[in-house]
Amino acid sequence: DSPRAVAEASDVVFTIVGFPSDVRSVVLGADGTLAGSRPGNILVDMTTSEPSLAREIAEAAQAKAVARSAPPTAPAAARAEEEPMGRRSPATSMLGALLDEVA
Repeated sequence: DSPRAVAEASDVVFTIVGFPSDVRSVVLGADGTLAGSRPGNILVDMTTSEPSLAREIAEAAQAKAVARSAPPTAPAAARAEEEPMGRRSPATSMLGALLDEVA
């Protein structure tokens, strides 16, 4: 299945790929998740990428009325071992805020 086909069959799609060029292809490409998304879908990219690409994806998603999030997973994972149980990490907080927004 292509990323587009997965998005067409899903309400929420998580991606995590290697490099910014991969993110561009998987999310913004002709067979990417955004091409297969419909208004109200949620796209979450967890790849460590470029801020300018994250803004580009956000603008393209907004134009299609698709919610998107790019939580900062690496810093959150590094702190997870240091923080007491029950405390929400920044990644969890950002995703929770996104879900609250679209609910």
